[in-house]
Amino acid sequence: MSRLFLRYLDSGSRQKKLPSRLEQVRLDDGYDPSLQELVLDSIPERVAVIGLDYRYIYCNRRNAEFHNKQPCDFIGKHMLDVIDQKRFQTRAKPRLDQCFGGARVSYTYEVLDAHGRLFEVKCRMTPLTRPDNVIAGAVLVLNMQPMFARMAQ
Repeated sequence: MSRLFLRYLDSGSRQKKLPSRLEQVRLDDGYDPSLQELVLDSIPERVAVIGLDYRYIYCNRRNAEFHNKQPCDFIGKHMLDVIDQKRFQTRAKPRLDQCFGGARVSYTYEVLDAHGRLFEVKCRMTPLTRPDNVIAGAVLVLNMQPMFARMAQ
C-alpha cells in the first residue's frame, strides 16, 4: 500500500517499469499497473483506498466492475460521486472518520450492484499510513456474498 501511496500521492515519485515477465500480460490501453495493482486486481474482494478528503486514491478492478466502471474512473473522485449522500453521511463517513483516527473498523451492510443484484457486504477499513506513520487515508476491503447464497445456508 505504501507503494500505491507514493505512486498516487507523492508528486516526486517516478513510476517503475513492470518486470519483463509481467509485460506479457495483456492489459487495456492506458492501464499501466504496478505489481501490487496486479495482485489487488486478482483477489476476489473489492479494494479501495480513500484519502482524508474522502476521495479515491485507488480502486481495484473488482470494485470498479461492481459499479460498472473502470478503475481509473474513481481516482480523485469524492465518495459522494459514487454513493448517495444518505449512505455517505450515515454509513461511510462516520466509519471512515474512526479509521482516520487510527481505528480498524468492520461492519456489514446490504447493497444492490449496478445490475440490481442484492449482496451482503462485509467491509473492513484499515488506516493507511505514510512512510512517516502519519495516517493518510483508509484501505477498504469489501467481501461480498450474494444474498441468495446466505439464505440457502
